[in-house]
Amino acid sequence: MSDTYVYESSNETQLTLEPFVNRQVVYVIDQNGSSQYSGQIQLDTSSLSNSGKYASYNEAFFNIPIVMRLTATSPAAQNISFTNLTPSFACGLKSGYFNLIHSISVEYNNTSVVQLTPYTNFYINFKMLTSMSRDSLAKYSALLGFYPDSALTFNYGSQDGSNSLYGHGSINNRDKPTLPSALNGWANIAQGPNVGFFTRQVQNTAFDPTKTGTSFFISASQCGVIGLNYFRKGELGDDTNSKWWFITATIQLKNISDFFQKIPLVKGAFLRFIINSNTVEHKIAVTKEFGDLVDISVTQNIITGGTTPVMIGGTDEAGEGFRPVIDTAEDGEATYEIVLSIARDQKYGVSHPTFQNCRLYCPLYQFNPVQEEQYLTLNKIKTIKYTDIYQYQIDVSCSGTPGSLQGSFNNLITNGIPNIKSVIILPFIGASSNKTGKVGAQIAPWGSIFASEPSTNSPFISLTNFNIQVAGINTFVQNENYDFEAFKNELISMNALNGSQVQELDSGLIGYQEFQGGYRYYVADLSRRLPAEDKVPKSIQLLGTVQSGTISNVTLMVFIEWEKEICIDLETGAKLV
Repeated sequence: MSDTYVYESSNETQLTLEPFVNRQVVYVIDQNGSSQYSGQIQLDTSSLSNSGKYASYNEAFFNIPIVMRLTATSPAAQNISFTNLTPSFACGLKSGYFNLIHSISVEYNNTSVVQLTPYTNFYINFKMLTSMSRDSLAKYSALLGFYPDSALTFNYGSQDGSNSLYGHGSINNRDKPTLPSALNGWANIAQGPNVGFFTRQVQNTAFDPTKTGTSFFISASQCGVIGLNYFRKGELGDDTNSKWWFITATIQLKNISDFFQKIPLVKGAFLRFIINSNTVEHKIAVTKEFGDLVDISVTQNIITGGTTPVMIGGTDEAGEGFRPVIDTAEDGEATYEIVLSIARDQKYGVSHPTFQNCRLYCPLYQFNPVQEEQYLTLNKIKTIKYTDIYQYQIDVSCSGTPGSLQGSFNNLITNGIPNIKSVIILPFIGASSNKTGKVGAQIAPWGSIFASEPSTNSPFISLTNFNIQVAGINTFVQNENYDFEAFKNELISMNALNGSQVQELDSGLIGYQEFQGGYRYYVADLSRRLPAEDKVPKSIQLLGTVQSGTISNVTLMVFIEWEKEICIDLETGAKLV
C-alpha cells in the first residue's frame, strides 16, 4: 500500500487550473432594524442575488448577537455573590446556538423550500449528534456553542412542594468540574458533573476579562471590538446587582436544513428567511431557612418560541454555579431574573457591544471563464433533492406500580406523506410531571433552566413493543423491545459516515452508553422502496409502550423526514417547473 502511494503521488501532474479568480465573504443584515426583536428575525438576500457572482449557501452562516442578564430583583438579593466558581459560571447555554431557533421558513424566488416547523431545534440537534465526528466536534464546538451534555448525570427534583436546593423537575445542570469520590461506574452517577455544560461555559460564556492575568492582555471593551464572548458584572454601574454575558452565536445554514447542504453554487437566487426565535425571561426564588439555602424555584417562565436556550449554573452542595449569598441575617426569600435577548436588553437598554443586528454571511465566487463554461455545461439545470420535516407530538399517560409506570400508545400520525425518508422519536418528561418550582410552574423540560433538554432527551424513558406502520404494514418484522435492538439495528447508522459500516472511518457522537442514558432516539429508516412508490402518500402509525419509572406523563416528540425537490437554473437562479 505504501509503495503504491509513493508511486501515484510522484506520478500525478502538478498542473492545475484554479476554478475561481475571486472569493469574497459578504454579509447582509436583517430587516428588523433598531435592535427591536420581538420573537422574529426577517432577512433576505436581494443584495447577494444582484451581485452577479455565484453564492455558496452551503458555506453561509447566521451570526446572532445575544445579551444574557442575571439581576437581583428583591431587597434580600441585593448582593449577588458566589462561592468557589466565579460569577461568570452562574448561567450558561444549552448545547448548540441553534436553540435560538424555534422554527424557520425559507423561500427561494418566492417559492417555499423549507416549511415553518415548530421545535426545529430538536431536529437540528439530532442531526448534529448523529452526523458530526469527534474531530469535527473539537474543531467547531466553541464556534457553534455545541458540546453534548453528559448522558448519565441527570437528577429529578422535588415535585411535592418540598424544598430542593438542586432545582425541580428534570435536572442536569451541575457544572462542578471534578467527579465525586463515591462515583464508581453507574453508582451515584447522578452526583457527577455535566461535563458538557461545564465545557460550554468555559468555551462560550465564562470568560472574564477583568480577572488578574487576563486583564493585562485584553479589556472588556476590546472583547466587544473583536467579537469575543465575555462576562461582565456591573454593566449598570453596580458590581453586585447585575451580571451580563455578551455572546455572538454562529449558526451554519447547512445545519439548519438539508436544502443548504445540497444547494450548489448559484447566481441570481433570491432567498427570504423568517426565523421565529427563542428568547426568554425567567423569575427565580431562592429560599433561606435556619441560616442555610434550602430551595431554588422558578416562579415564572416567559418564552417567545418554545425552548429556553438558558441553563442556570449547577446548585450542588459544594457551592458551584448559582449559589447567591442572600444579603440578610434573617430567613426569607430572594428573587432573581434571568433574561436572554437578541441584540439588546430592552428593559435596561444595554446593547451587544459588537453589533446590534443579526447577519447572514455568505461567500461569493467569481469563476475563471473557462471553468464557468465547464460548470454550466455540466450543471446549468440542476435538480436538488433534499429532506424537509414534519413535527408531531404524542402525550402518553402512564400508570401502574410507582417505579414501574408504563403507558401504551397507538397513534395515527398522518394520513399521507409522500417520499418518506425516516421517522425520529424523542421521549421527554411531560409538562405536568415537570414542576420547576415548589408551587405551580409546570413546564416541559425543554423550557426549564435546570434541564439539558432538548439538547438531550429525558433520561431512561424507553419504548418497548415498539413498531411503525407505514400504509398499515409493520416496519419491523418483530416489535422492538430492547436497547441493543433500537441502537444497533437503526440508530447506529442514521446519518453516520458510510452508515457506520467501516469502523475505522465513522462519525456520530451517540455511543451505546449515551443512548441508554439521555440520548434515546428511536428511529427508523423508511427510504427503502420501489421508485414507483416514491410519490405515493402513505399513512404513518406509531404503536408501543412507554416505560417511565415514576414519571406519570410522557411526551413523545415525533419528526418525519420526507424528500422534496426543486429544479433551478444555476446561471440565473430561476426556479424551473
